[in-house]
Parts: sequence; C-alpha cells; structure tokens
Amino acid sequence: MTVYETKAVLEDGITIAGKSMREHLEAINHKEAILVAEEIVQEEIPFSERVVKDLHSIVLNKIDRDNAGMYRNRNGIISGASYTPPDALMVPQLMTDLIEWPIDCICNRWAFNLVVDSTLLLLP
Repeated sequence: MTVYETKAVLEDGITIAGKSMREHLEAINHKEAILVAEEIVQEEIPFSERVVKDLHSIVLNKIDRDNAGMYRNRNGIISGASYTPPDALMVPQLMTDLIEWPIDCICNRWAFNLVVDSTLLLLP
C-alpha cells in the first residue's frame, strides 16, 4: 500500500480496492503495535524478550497466528538482498544477547546494526 492508502485505512477506516485483507491488517496491526510500544515507554516497562514477542504478536494478529509472538524456526532469505539472516537455531540466543546489550551503547554503529538485524530475526 502507498503512504496515502495506508493513511486512508488508518485515519478514515476505509478499505482500498485491489488490496488484500493481509495488507489492510498489516497497516492496522503496525499502528496498534506502535501505540502499545509508546505505552510501554511511557510506563517505563523494561525492554525484554517478552516485550519484543508481544509486539510481534500484535503485528501478526489475524495474519499469521502460528508464528505470532514466536521466533522463526526455519531459515529464510530476503529476496533481492545480499544479506543472509542468521540461522534459525541462533535466533533465541541472538535475541537474548540483544536484550542484554547495554541500552546506553545503542548509539554505537555496531549496536544499531544489531538492532536492525534483530528485526529480521522475527520474520517467519
């Protein structure tokens, strides 16, 4: 969906002709996950694997119930990218390492890349 179509779905509650239910749900679910993430920050809830999994579950709500809130359990590729995500067997430990990484180091370029890479770990 384009930015304008997404805006229409989220702000006006309309459906976009030719777009799948999944595309609509992705936009709606991401908005909800962002709102929940904002609440987590406001309430000063500590960043944890449970928080990551809960947000992931919101993103996949009514889209992929079997994988919602779960780390991927199979290897994957990103079509058109030279990057290869880590082996699925490494995901739990990598996520633990991410959570344990000192938050005040997040401005470090390497740490930033680790955070970006971790988002790819959750893709089913």
